[in-house]
Amino acid sequence: MNNALKQSSSPIQLNWAKDLLDKCLKNWFLFVLSGFIALSLGFLYLKMTIPQYKSSASILIKQEKSPSQTGEKENVMNELDMFSDARVLDNEIEKIKAKVIMDRVVNDLGLYASYYTSEDKGFKGLITKPWHKHELYDDSPIRFSLLKFPENNEAFTFNITPLSTETYKITTEQGSKVQSFGKTFTLQGMQYVVYPTSTIKSFLNNDIQVKVALPLNVVDSYLLKLKVKISGKGGSVLSLTILDPVPERGKDILNKTIEEYNRSVLLAKNKEATAALAFIDDRLKLITGELSSAEKAVEEYKTDKEITDISSQSQLLLNKIKENDSQLNSVNIQLNVMQSVTDYLSSNAGGRGASGIIGVDDPVLQNKLNKLNDLELERTRLLRTMNEGNPIIEGLNSQISSTKTSINDNIQAVRRGLVITRNNLQSNNSGFESAVRTVPQKERQLINIERQKNIKEELYVYLLQKREETALSYAAQFPESELVDAPSSGTDPESPQKVIVVFLSMVMGLLAPIVFFGIKDFLNDKVLNRQVIESTTNAPILGVIGKNNTNEKLVVKQGSRTAISEQFRFLRTNLQYLDHEQKNQTILVTSSIPDEGKSFISANLGASLSISGKKTLILEMDLRKPGLAKMFDVVAEKGISNLIRGEVTLEEVIQPSRTYETLDIVTCGTTADNPAELLLDKRLADLFEFLKKRYDYIIIDSPPVGLVTDALILERFADMSIYVIRYGYTHIFNLKLISDVHKNGKFKNMGLIFNGVNLQDSKEYAYSYSNGYYYDNPKQKGIMKRLKNS
Repeated sequence: MNNALKQSSSPIQLNWAKDLLDKCLKNWFLFVLSGFIALSLGFLYLKMTIPQYKSSASILIKQEKSPSQTGEKENVMNELDMFSDARVLDNEIEKIKAKVIMDRVVNDLGLYASYYTSEDKGFKGLITKPWHKHELYDDSPIRFSLLKFPENNEAFTFNITPLSTETYKITTEQGSKVQSFGKTFTLQGMQYVVYPTSTIKSFLNNDIQVKVALPLNVVDSYLLKLKVKISGKGGSVLSLTILDPVPERGKDILNKTIEEYNRSVLLAKNKEATAALAFIDDRLKLITGELSSAEKAVEEYKTDKEITDISSQSQLLLNKIKENDSQLNSVNIQLNVMQSVTDYLSSNAGGRGASGIIGVDDPVLQNKLNKLNDLELERTRLLRTMNEGNPIIEGLNSQISSTKTSINDNIQAVRRGLVITRNNLQSNNSGFESAVRTVPQKERQLINIERQKNIKEELYVYLLQKREETALSYAAQFPESELVDAPSSGTDPESPQKVIVVFLSMVMGLLAPIVFFGIKDFLNDKVLNRQVIESTTNAPILGVIGKNNTNEKLVVKQGSRTAISEQFRFLRTNLQYLDHEQKNQTILVTSSIPDEGKSFISANLGASLSISGKKTLILEMDLRKPGLAKMFDVVAEKGISNLIRGEVTLEEVIQPSRTYETLDIVTCGTTADNPAELLLDKRLADLFEFLKKRYDYIIIDSPPVGLVTDALILERFADMSIYVIRYGYTHIFNLKLISDVHKNGKFKNMGLIFNGVNLQDSKEYAYSYSNGYYYDNPKQKGIMKRLKNS
């Protein structure tokens, strides 16, 4: 059976597709209706959906030059860092999308307030114009400025009607008030000011609906709409896009966002420069005092000792000492700077920031300090809206940690070199001090005093130079970005797009019926075609009986030429062809479950055999749920159960049919409490031996085999068996039972009848109706019936 299933799987799939296509063609009206509904829904969607227009701009982020670009060399690992620029751009994207920036944009542009006006469209307007209210922006006659939001933090809506260029009427749920433009008012805990615009005169006495939302909610909404991404590959251009119902507002939002981004970057850099200047000024004050003291000491010594100048030899020695001290002083400064950096890294304090540490001469170290400063600023900014456990914060912490480790390694290398240099310079100083001892005492003391003054002077000049550099950097601050493409908006909405909506509506209208039929077939667990039967069991199909659309149970009559009559004649012919040796005299009719039509088949098969001149007897052996008596309109009081119990004679239970001359019926009689035991009675076997001599055909209407064992008990009296399968009623899993019964030979000469097939709805058997061969003309079904039977 499994092989049969495998071999027939492809034809079944092909037939399933053909059946689906046939259903679609037959129910073409459903496609028309579905298409009309889908297009109507698409029309409603276009009318009711607020269009969104795309505004876009692009900016160039100015990148700081790396050491390799400035001619300096960094270690090999840093030179191989191909992703440093991308990380910087990612940081800039996060800065642009920061809540603090969008909050300024929303408040500066007053985006928390929206203005709407209604217009009488008329019938033509309903077709040509959208059904939502028209939103005002640049053309709004008023501007609503929110000074204090209500404590309940709930959005609210009210109407404002301009009465003149000086007054307006505000209408809320509590009533109406006349107020003046430009003055502060309080309403339900909200403080506000309403200003007129240049278009006020065009809207006098017209209602303007104002919707005020919580600014924080508006900020979140626009942050979701704002998209920032890197434009191109390997570049530093950022593309900004936003969707908004008002194109002009979208452009204003992008302009303001870029402006606020540049402003925030400049503020951060100015803050760093200010901190550096303050540090230098503090050091200058200290050095200035020390330098003044040193100069005064030189002057007093010369006056006291009456020395105007020193000898040339002493002057030469002094110059060498001065040069050596200058170098030693520079090295000590660098060592102090290294210690300051180390202390900063150890402290984890925000303080003035890493870039506030001045005097770092090593370009590689300075570049790393700048990078650390950027990461710490970004972390501080994100912590305003995120907690420490956020993955983004954890990622920044990891970058900061690795950068600090790299800086520490760099400091150790620089410090080792500086210590070696300092030791050499100190060694030189020892030699110079030995030489100074040979100089006369007065000049030697003067050299020592001059030496202290020169050291302070070198420090003073160095700090002045750094202060000028920092001041110039502070004064020459420029925006970090350059506008590449100014904000612009398209004339057509980004969504909804009419062409796409219409196309999708048509596709959905066409697919809906196909999906409906496909799902219905997929969920179906009933037998709907003979291919399923043939693929599951090897039992032969003796005939296909159409659905009885009349109220009559006996459809086979003398002279009838209906389709169903011809099908029973075809079944009779098949039986006679198979029974050419007259061995299949007793025919047992059964099914899997009740109501599959076994009694209907038994009665009409018996009628068909009787019409052909065969003496036929129908035995109603379904002792549990009889129904033949009602079909033939005979008395059901005495029957086979009474005969087996010996209560009546055979002649008393045999009732001739009133319609068919050679057809007799034996009803089940009174129902028995023990039908299975009754069927095992020996008198039943004797009864069949006697009846076979008296009749050409004996048809046994037995109970369903899937519920009770009665049919299996009666099988011993049958020459052949007919198993009834009902179209759209028999479950597919029951075919497994049928296959097992046939395979195991539980019924002799078993054949199948496919009963109750919809001849009109089944392409497989619809030819009879399409050519008008038969006399009956069934009425056309309604839409719901046709869908149900599809």
